[in-house]
Amino acid sequence: MSFTIYNFEDNNDVSVFAQAGQFKVIQWDRDLSVSPDSAATAWFSAQMDVRRR
Repeated sequence: MSFTIYNFEDNNDVSVFAQAGQFKVIQWDRDLSVSPDSAATAWFSAQMDVRRR
């Protein structure tokens, strides 16, 4: 069973971090889903090059 997800890796906020066979680890370059309460933490995390994977 296989499936294809369109418009996921074509996004300019997503980059492929590692790939082994058919498996990929993606990395969000910018996280646009932060709430106002956690915006400061997200900004400092981005400055320290900490990203969601």
